[in-house]
Amino acid sequence: MSKWEEVGFFALIFAGIFLFWVLTGGPERATSSEGMFLKAPVEAGGTGQVYGGTAFQNGLNIGGTSTTIVLPNTGINFGTGKKATIPNNVPHSNFWDELSFDGVSGAKNASTSTEYLRLIAGNNIASPLTITGFVVGSFASGNLATITTAALLPILGSPYSESSIYVSPGDVILLSTEISPIKTSFRVNKCSGFLNQLYSFTPAILKLCPTASALLTKFGPANDTSCIAYAKTVPQCTAVASSAVPINLSSACKTFVEQTLTYNGCVESTQNDSDFYENEYRVFLGSQNELWGNSTDAIGLFDTKGGLVGGLTY
Repeated sequence: MSKWEEVGFFALIFAGIFLFWVLTGGPERATSSEGMFLKAPVEAGGTGQVYGGTAFQNGLNIGGTSTTIVLPNTGINFGTGKKATIPNNVPHSNFWDELSFDGVSGAKNASTSTEYLRLIAGNNIASPLTITGFVVGSFASGNLATITTAALLPILGSPYSESSIYVSPGDVILLSTEISPIKTSFRVNKCSGFLNQLYSFTPAILKLCPTASALLTKFGPANDTSCIAYAKTVPQCTAVASSAVPINLSSACKTFVEQTLTYNGCVESTQNDSDFYENEYRVFLGSQNELWGNSTDAIGLFDTKGGLVGGLTY
């Protein structure tokens, strides 16, 4: 075949493709413009719900001002009360089964402030895995939420420095629906139990703080017998109001109680300890509305390319 015959051959092929496109609707085809889009990422005031459709379709393409998700249509009407399922043909992520949901009790809570999911990082994670940008979605309702950044070590009253969230084997990630009480997601540390006094968390943060006596031994008037006796009466992870500090204590003891027996004071004193950080993250999805069903749902965790990492049905 000569050079010009080859050109003519390919011209006929492209002409045929163009003719087929025109006959099937061309630029007016519904598939040229329809699709599913997320509302702005779930932050204060956002719902995280899908608009432009009623169910997931098929991948995750993030870019510009919108996010398009491509997952198979489940055909489930959540309003009928039928149990939703995760379709078998959803493409698995390269991180498949490296993160798994643990239990459904938190998802069933009928309040935005108490609704949460619990993820466990498996032992098969070869290196720290970033989950920032992963999406949690309901196959039943179409609700979606994105995992954003976190402050590794928040200091109350100071600007937060946020970064991507990296998890390692055995880490626990609590995904709370609500806006964070302290306005950021964070990694739990040995002093975080103090935050329960100031804010409401569901579930409550475990009280793993050093005891007042232990802190006194290292950072206070360790030989002050009155202070030693008082420290033994202070509950773990409890800050004492200035007005409640006994007037008979020494000024050094009062300074210790008011400055060290607080969240910030505890952090300042112990942040260099080898056991300072716990293997738990508190991640807040920032929605003002419930995301998950109270009685039945099918929830998937998707990586930044739309691959299914793990799922939960109830």
